[in-house]
Amino acid sequence: MRDSFNNIIQKFNEYNILIEDVLNTFSDTPKNYKLKKKIEAAFRIVKRTMQRHEDMITDAMPPIKSKKNDYPNEFIEIWNIYKDFLIEQFGIRMKSRMQLFRLKLLFELTENDFIKAGKWLKYYMAAGSSSIYPVNDFKIEQTEIKNEGKKAGFTIPGKK
Repeated sequence: MRDSFNNIIQKFNEYNILIEDVLNTFSDTPKNYKLKKKIEAAFRIVKRTMQRHEDMITDAMPPIKSKKNDYPNEFIEIWNIYKDFLIEQFGIRMKSRMQLFRLKLLFELTENDFIKAGKWLKYYMAAGSSSIYPVNDFKIEQTEIKNEGKKAGFTIPGKK
């Protein structure tokens, strides 16, 4: 997969050189100037898109199999939400090795307590954090107390 993407990148770079040659042959008329700017803008969009996709393509390294049967379903559900949170907020797509070591660190810090680990993941998401770090129970309790009395939704001023 990586080799075929590298071939695409090579052809794209060759195409870039050809486009630059063509654009340099244009005379300096206002009409040609506008056309040149449109072509350059379209080319930049394609280039950015290819760069984003290049980040998603991995080398031919097999993923590490995780033993999800070892985890309770409640924890797996929170973990999946946490993974979605990282993608949504930070653009972090965890591959198998990153997941493995984040889980190892999380369970090392929580002393293999699934309930505590789940609470910590919820805290990280509520705090908008992309890192795994020790959280004292007081912070989690304070977060729960603050959110306890709040109702979901909103009211429109002047309406009941």
